Amino acid sequence: MAGEFAHRYDTLVDNPYANTFTYGRKKIEELLDLVVDGVPAGGRILDAGCGTGFTLRKLADRGFDVVGIEPSEGMRARARSLYPDIPIIDGDIEDLPFPCATFDLVISIEVIRYLAEPEKSLSELARVLRPSGAAFVTATPRYALNGYALVSAVTSRVAVPTFTKVETSFMTTRSARQALRVAGFRQGEIHGRFIGPWHVLGRIAPRSVPPLLRRFEPWDDKWSDRDLTRDLANHLVLIGRR
Repeated sequence: MAGEFAHRYDTLVDNPYANTFTYGRKKIEELLDLVVDGVPAGGRILDAGCGTGFTLRKLADRGFDVVGIEPSEGMRARARSLYPDIPIIDGDIEDLPFPCATFDLVISIEVIRYLAEPEKSLSELARVLRPSGAAFVTATPRYALNGYALVSAVTSRVAVPTFTKVETSFMTTRSARQALRVAGFRQGEIHGRFIGPWHVLGRIAPRSVPPLLRRFEPWDDKWSDRDLTRDLANHLVLIGRR
């Protein structure tokens, strides 16, 4: 899917409201930018599961010392072809090939959702962080209004046309906080991003999504990260600090 993901990120740059993928990434990137603002100038950043390298390129352009790991050969090859000046290596988030206290910031977007034991990867991210460093990790909410937990339960047992069978780990705000504590972070924040059953609408009437997302965004910003509605969002963002 390397080519498809590269195209999605090109679309994100051109029109972040184009579809639910690009809009969801827009909301994640906005929060990531706030965390990156706290990284020292020239700080070292790891993107664990960097895919086609979109986030690495942005961070390198801001003057950070970046490195990416990506276990998928196809994604890694595409990232290297797009950004030959950025080091992108084969690696496993559950066994990072770096010494302790190496990075000021570690990022992992849409990775731990595919792991049977996400806590192990969080411990590895904590290990390679320097004191006062931060981890920025996305997780899949169990109670998201997009109904993905139900879809995952069905497609893991029955073949459904147009749906890919993928094993997914789900989290709640409570379990995410617990996971950060167990992993060794001294402080943890959980944020919700992008609330609503938009993926369903995107399948039924994709052309209606872009204009509606633009109008919906102020409401989304107001409700996606509130205590009572955070677990209903389409993305949970875990921010752990050493």
